[in-house]
Amino acid sequence: MVRQRLNPEKGIAELQNVHLSATERCLTRLGYRRFVLTRDQARALHRLQPGTAARHAYLHTLASDATILTAQTIPANH
Repeated sequence: MVRQRLNPEKGIAELQNVHLSATERCLTRLGYRRFVLTRDQARALHRLQPGTAARHAYLHTLASDATILTAQTIPANH
């Protein structure tokens, strides 16, 4: 019963959402835009281990490609 009242998982999820929202707002102010990965891009990303320089470089390559941003940007109201 105490666990149900405290519900730490819910608190953690809410904190993550607040942090993510703040990060997204900051990045948007800096000119970054969210975009959808194609199936091939998602597969390539999945093969790269999170936190590695290779994954970071791959994401940077995608995010700095004007063609990708033009075609795959998510509208701001999403």
